[in-house]
Amino acid sequence: RLYAIIIYFDKTRCVGALDRIQVPGDWDWGLSSAFNDASNLLCAKGTSKPLTVWVPGEVTNQYFYDDNGAPAKRVAISVQPLSGRLHDTSKNLLNSLSSPRNTSAAFGPDQFRATRWMTVRGQRGQPSSVIEFSDYYDARTVLKDKLLMEKIGVNQIMEHDLVLIEARIGRY
Repeated sequence: RLYAIIIYFDKTRCVGALDRIQVPGDWDWGLSSAFNDASNLLCAKGTSKPLTVWVPGEVTNQYFYDDNGAPAKRVAISVQPLSGRLHDTSKNLLNSLSSPRNTSAAFGPDQFRATRWMTVRGQRGQPSSVIEFSDYYDARTVLKDKLLMEKIGVNQIMEHDLVLIEARIGRY
């Protein structure tokens, strides 16, 4: 299963392993419209269809709760990727889309960090609230559509566990 994840890439569906992206390739910052602004997401070139990347790795750090034990406003997880090519692929991808390009030999750590805001706007003047991250799925026995897999709590994920991060690449 792990090998299948590491080599998977479906260009039509815009999903797959990060180190399988062809750089330069068919990816660019998305289009913006009145109803769908994808200008800050990496998409199939000339569309608003975002690219979803997979990064399999070993958990090195995670942040899902604040110091008081409440759900964090912005959650994060860091992994050490399983693929040695991943660092070079991501560096080439970011350089091809950056202005100015990073010409430095040092391009950050080999670890990858995924973050997500967990705040929800309040309705009609109500304050925003924080929801708990709940998008962890148990693929220890089988990997299939997320809707068909059992969810597990973030408190069950520990340092050194093997995980698959599914993410979109954004800019700010």
